Amino acid sequence: MRRPLELKRRSGAQWLPDDWFSVMFTDARSMARSIAFRRYAAVQLVQIASDMLFNDAASFLALPDQWHRGDSKSTGLKIRYNSHYRFWRREDLATSITALAQHVSQVQEYTDYRSRRLRFLGWTLSTDAWADLEAELRRRHGDHHVLSYSASFLRDCSSKFIWSRVTGSEWCLAPTSTALTPRGDELIPPREARVRKLLRSPTPSISFFRTLKAALIRHSDSLILTSRL
Repeated sequence: MRRPLELKRRSGAQWLPDDWFSVMFTDARSMARSIAFRRYAAVQLVQIASDMLFNDAASFLALPDQWHRGDSKSTGLKIRYNSHYRFWRREDLATSITALAQHVSQVQEYTDYRSRRLRFLGWTLSTDAWADLEAELRRRHGDHHVLSYSASFLRDCSSKFIWSRVTGSEWCLAPTSTALTPRGDELIPPREARVRKLLRSPTPSISFFRTLKAALIRHSDSLILTSRL
């Protein structure tokens, strides 16, 4: 495949948009839920665009070392992935990645997520910004939800949502995360996983989280605008 100029490595997102997976698999939703596979696909796109080695491409995307270099239980994602999804042959996977690269090369708008990750390295939601968000939530929904989840917990989740949306990165790798895991979701506390699922939903089922998500999107859009990236 001719390497598309649009597939510049500097524009590579760490967390690929869900709709991109529809060009690769019939069961796109199932595959997109695999943190390990999403990382693998992102790394492959960087490799196609830049001829980087696998480890270098993973480092470029700021993925944790213990993931792409393997550990005492694994020699890397390829073995974990192929052993779990035995029906995917290497040639099928290569064809799917090629289809993904072609799809990305045709996308009309591109975002320099690499520069955004560097710009917002270590970013967390400020105390003043959270105070404004919290005041809006209490005004519209009362104190119940804020108190039931705790303000500090909601602030942490809000910070992760904003950072991951602005930088095109994984929630679990946000600066406020307490752990960087090789594979993703399994070490995220259940309560946080539930909030993350609600905020990722196009329309959260709970009105409190619909209000919170709308406010977080406005805040992240403001950051993107002021950063000019």
